[in-house]
Amino acid sequence: PERLRVAHLSALQLPCLFVSGTRDAFGRPDELEEATTAIAGPVTHRWVDGADHSLRRREAAVADLVAGWLAGLGAGD
Repeated sequence: PERLRVAHLSALQLPCLFVSGTRDAFGRPDELEEATTAIAGPVTHRWVDGADHSLRRREAAVADLVAGWLAGLGAGD
């Protein structure tokens, strides 16, 4: 958690989805949103309320978020 791992983000130029828990010790929502401004492609954030970095026991919610995002890409959103 002490060391940011965001240097590679500026190289991304494609649509990106970030699914993160609101209690992720590796980055608060505001920190992740700030770090991802370096991405040239469209960025979407989805937050899993109360979850930590592992998103453990939230697998169904994560799958739904990803499926919805992918469906939107297919629709040209």
